Amino acid sequence: MTIDNIQLTEFICQNMYKKSLIGNVVSDESLDIPKDSKIQHLGLNQKKILFLVNNTQNKYLPDAEMDMLTNLLSACNFTVADIALVNYAQNPDITYEKLIDQFKSEKLLTFGLSTKDLNLPFNVPDFQIQKFQNQTYLLNPPMDKILIDVDLKKKLWICIKNLFSI
Repeated sequence: MTIDNIQLTEFICQNMYKKSLIGNVVSDESLDIPKDSKIQHLGLNQKKILFLVNNTQNKYLPDAEMDMLTNLLSACNFTVADIALVNYAQNPDITYEKLIDQFKSEKLLTFGLSTKDLNLPFNVPDFQIQKFQNQTYLLNPPMDKILIDVDLKKKLWICIKNLFSI
């Protein structure tokens, strides 16, 4: 028998590869959890900071906008683990109540969304910090517009410095 002809039994394979990436896949139906009960997000939300974007083309953000976000987080001494990143376009039925229930966010930064989109009972212009209940909101233009406009970047940075006391 050569090494090319070794045949492993199912039992041996299971013991050798206990942490396989492929195997028993559990479907959402078998968990009895409504599909919309959890909002899809990126990050660990360790500092209770929510970044909410509205990007119809990507699951979260395209590379250039993700780079901008990570640079912004680095400038604030944060990482992706400190925040939760949610794409409204992937979760269109969310409201601020659902966001607060799941993430317990203290600070919410939105990009390309209005207060009406989130069912908030107030209206504020972009780049204005607004406190409501136990949260602080900062609404901004879409990230793709900020990315190409130096004046918008400056306005965002001024607000970020105020929001996080930098």
